[in-house]
Parts: sequence; C-alpha cells; structure tokens
Amino acid sequence: MYVLDQYLQDCANLPAEIQHIFEELKNKELKYHEVKKRIHHRDSQLHKFIKQHGSLQEAPKEAVYVPKIQADFARAMKLQDEKCQLADKCLELMERHLRRLDTDVGRLQNEGLLAVDTQPNYSTLSFRNTTPRPPQKSQRALERAASSSLISSENDEEEGADTQLYCFCQQVSYGDMVACDDAACRYEWFHYGCVGLKAPPSGKWYCTECSARRHHH
Repeated sequence: MYVLDQYLQDCANLPAEIQHIFEELKNKELKYHEVKKRIHHRDSQLHKFIKQHGSLQEAPKEAVYVPKIQADFARAMKLQDEKCQLADKCLELMERHLRRLDTDVGRLQNEGLLAVDTQPNYSTLSFRNTTPRPPQKSQRALERAASSSLISSENDEEEGADTQLYCFCQQVSYGDMVACDDAACRYEWFHYGCVGLKAPPSGKWYCTECSARRHHH
C-alpha cells in the first residue's frame, strides 16, 4: 500500500534523529554534574574555613568563590532548561509522525480504502508529563542559594564531602553557623536559626546546654 510505504519511508530516519537528541541530553547531563561538583567543592571550602576560624573572620577566597558559585548556579539552571527543551523536541518529533499516521488512516477510511475499525486516535496520544515545571529562580534567588550549602545524598558520596552532624538539629553544616566556646560542647557548631541568632554574637558564646552546665558548676 502506497500510504504505508510512504509512512515507513518518512519514519526511516526517526530512530537516528531520536538517538542524536539523546546524545545531546547525555552531554548536557554530564556538564550539569560537572557544574554541580564545582559548586559543592567551593562551598565546602568556604564552610571548612568557617568551622576552623569562626564566622566572624571572612574567608580569603570568599570574594572570589561567591561570584563563581552564583555563575555556576545560573549555568546549571540554563543546562536544565536546555535539557527540557531537547526532551520536548523529541516528544514533538514522535507526536508529529503519530498525528500524520492518524490523518492518513482517517482519510483511507473515509475513501473506503480501509475498513472502519476501532483504531486508536494517535493524535490524542501524549507522552508528556502533566506535572507543572517549577518556576525559574530569579537572579536574587540564585544569589541567596549561592551562600547556602548544596546538600544532597549525591554530595555525600563525593570526595571530600563533610558528612559530620552538628547543632541540636543534628544536620550537616550549611548557611551561617556559630561555634560554642565551651571546649567540652558535644555539638561544637550551631545553625543561626536553631539558636535564634541573626548576626554574629559579640564576645564568647555558649549554647543553652553548655550554659546550663556551666551555671550548675
């Protein structure tokens, strides 16, 4: 049948086109993970300095690292958007062929050249995920994110990742932290939000647990 032969001929190159798109997706995914690794490495270096010297002293590399972390966050967002665009392109390519097949089958049925049967309507098929994509972050949001830790299970597996738990909340280090000046403190470091701080304390600072113990002594 001429229609079938023409359709198969038109689809002959479809696997190669989809394979090409998948290769592009793979390359962008590799670039994304490289960017994420750079962000984590620089962020870990800054927090390592804070843990060693306290949050009152500015890290020597902070002025250099923070703009680079912000730029990498923007680059990661761009790569994610490009991956979504490639996925949409692949789906549109497949849907276009399905719509054409549905149109040709309907035309043959109307002309009496093909028996009318309960054929699926290919034009209504969709492989798309209906879950809405999250809104893109603004530049200000990217800047805020650059000053916080990149925390994920993947990061814990990366070389040099700090998995030690701190604070009353028993979480890894992130954001602004303050050290307890009691040498016997079992938590050592605390997140500002967990101890009600919004700015670095003046003078010596003790957590509530160590303060109570010192008071009883």
